[in-house]
Amino acid sequence: MSHAAPRLTTPCPICGEKLLRTTHDQTRSAESFDELYECDRCGAFTFEQGKKLPRSLDSYRHLVSAFVYRENRRKNRPAFFAKDFTASGWIERFQRMGFPETVAEKTDASLVELERRAPIGSDTTPKDAMQESNFVSAVAARNMRELNDLWRLLLDREFVEPRSGRITAKGYEHLEKITRSPRHSDSAFVALWYDDTTADCRLAIASAIEHCGYSAIIMNQIQFSDFIMNQIIASIRRSRFLVADFTALPESDDQRHPKVRGGSRGGVYWEAGMAYGLGLPVLHTCRDDTDSRRRTHFDIDQYNTMFWTDGEDLIPGIRPGTPDNPRLAERLAALILAEVGQGPIQPRVPGVVV
Repeated sequence: MSHAAPRLTTPCPICGEKLLRTTHDQTRSAESFDELYECDRCGAFTFEQGKKLPRSLDSYRHLVSAFVYRENRRKNRPAFFAKDFTASGWIERFQRMGFPETVAEKTDASLVELERRAPIGSDTTPKDAMQESNFVSAVAARNMRELNDLWRLLLDREFVEPRSGRITAKGYEHLEKITRSPRHSDSAFVALWYDDTTADCRLAIASAIEHCGYSAIIMNQIQFSDFIMNQIIASIRRSRFLVADFTALPESDDQRHPKVRGGSRGGVYWEAGMAYGLGLPVLHTCRDDTDSRRRTHFDIDQYNTMFWTDGEDLIPGIRPGTPDNPRLAERLAALILAEVGQGPIQPRVPGVVV
């Protein structure tokens, strides 16, 4: 049975700021229980008792904080466990969720968030809205100092009025541009089947996208809720291109599950179709096996599909030079550069992305 302890002021284990903490007895074993935190900046989340993000992850705290804020907006409460911090790929997943990264992206995100919090006719002014603690996490800023710098950039670009803080006509013109046109985006949406059998494929696709200077948006790390489709639609709208993997399995009707499992990936077709409708480049990949090839719909047969095999073909990263037998990541990277062009993000390690 759970019970609430008195609220205490203590540093947030994610962002480090002061917060109110409520401890709940959620026993996972005889020796340990989890703590429910309520942070003005991050939001509500569960953390393993007595733990916090290690100092080695300091440069990623703002992304974890942004993740908590976004999940709370979807009515979800994330849970964190110490064993995750050292797990392979754990922190990298936050880099693939489409959070704003560059100054330009964060400035645009700030303008979008200002309009959401203080629309025309609202009693709240954008300037007041931007002072709210969780605005930092809403735009994935590192701290309030960076947020103040973003505000000055909005002023310099005449997107907000200096005195009232209201969004100007020029600001609304820019809002219209960034919400409708993904042409200057540095993100790429990945649509595929989120199953263990495609885990290596995801890494290979992400490494190709990042090598070409784009941020890969991979949705499987985000908990599904009633708002997930809003996030998918918004992410596709602001992507420069989409990679759609049509890998499938034979259909199976398991009575324990309400829907038929396996088969053609309806969600992938839907996401690819939306991207085509927006005029975005869509790059097709698929596992090279009989089940997948037989289940690709005839409507996409006319498009070029890059087939891949398990094993060595899915090793992520781009080797220097021109390999005799290029892997999926290398073939896909070459196609991205040919069809879309080089993105604005510099690879973390020149020539090699893992």
